[in-house]
Amino acid sequence: MKILLLSNAEPGGEWIAIQTLIKRLKIKNRNIKFYLVTLTKNDYLFKKTFEKIIYVKQKYYKKPLKYYRELFYQLREGASSIDKIFQEHVFDSVITIDYKLAISYLISQKKTNYIYYFHGLKNYFKNGLDNLNHYVIFRKFLEVLAWTFSKKMIVPSVQAKSYLINNYRFFLNNKKFDIVPNLIRNEFNNNYHLKNIEKEKNILYSGRLDPNKGIRNLLYAFIKFASKYPEFTLIIAYFGKPEIKIFSEIKLFIKNGYKIKFYKNLQTINLAKLYQTSYLAILPSSLEVSPLFLREALASNLPIFITDVGDVREASTNKFILKNNSSNSIYAKLIDYMQNSKMYRKEVLIQTKNWKKQYNEEEIVESFLKTIK
Repeated sequence: MKILLLSNAEPGGEWIAIQTLIKRLKIKNRNIKFYLVTLTKNDYLFKKTFEKIIYVKQKYYKKPLKYYRELFYQLREGASSIDKIFQEHVFDSVITIDYKLAISYLISQKKTNYIYYFHGLKNYFKNGLDNLNHYVIFRKFLEVLAWTFSKKMIVPSVQAKSYLINNYRFFLNNKKFDIVPNLIRNEFNNNYHLKNIEKEKNILYSGRLDPNKGIRNLLYAFIKFASKYPEFTLIIAYFGKPEIKIFSEIKLFIKNGYKIKFYKNLQTINLAKLYQTSYLAILPSSLEVSPLFLREALASNLPIFITDVGDVREASTNKFILKNNSSNSIYAKLIDYMQNSKMYRKEVLIQTKNWKKQYNEEEIVESFLKTIK
């Protein structure tokens, strides 16, 4: 069985999720071979997972119409790369997690039906109509087009399916959905070697430096919190290219003496150690589908406060859900945690135990295998 994956292999939840599934499936069934066409090269691409990798050529233009010229070049070269690998192999299924390569696949006019793996929105209006511009509209058009022409969509939860149907009913009303929950990387589950490590006075944020993640509100909440608890450090383990304004603000806070540490693109084992040694974690996003940060924190018995977005309530309880992602809400929860830490630590053990009862790795891998056949 041969499967072609079309993906922009960038650090982020969807790439980690699909690559973890593929690695685990290959252990279970060695007769399945995966091939990859990708737009990027980076350390998050485990080359041994794939029989062959084709990197799509990139070209950078200057103004005018810089964005559109680069995009159309990517679409054309993506279609050319797909043509090339189809000349060498016959595939049983094509899976994509990238809307641009999905459009390239449609341009190539191949007959193999493709499956769209949906893990999160690529394009959204961050601040309502304030973010309404022709770039976002065009990207959103391409993304929805890629969903519409897929044979079916893989989603990580019932809530993700409901979100798509409720918001894009006109395009997806008759779409077939298969639910394949996220797998947790082994480094977060098999942490026996870290059992006796002392907890440090760290508050952990792990994710992209993106306005949608609520990182700016977390910063201001932490500064207020640090005036009462100066022994704490805010740890920011971020991935990919940071949003420049947020990155500059954080550096200014560090310059002014606040205890904030950066870790960029950590190897998985080192990230798992941060989860094990941190005091608590926060994810104050305004938009999530099925956050890996939440599940990995639970696998590590790490208390995590998170906004009520996506499928959070499948794994979290009311005590750990923020009223909203404002700095005041985050600050209030941090103070409450410090005043009632014993209660919270007992609660997180119950929360983790309940989540682990529902988490079945074998069933997840088997459901992924069924959906790609």
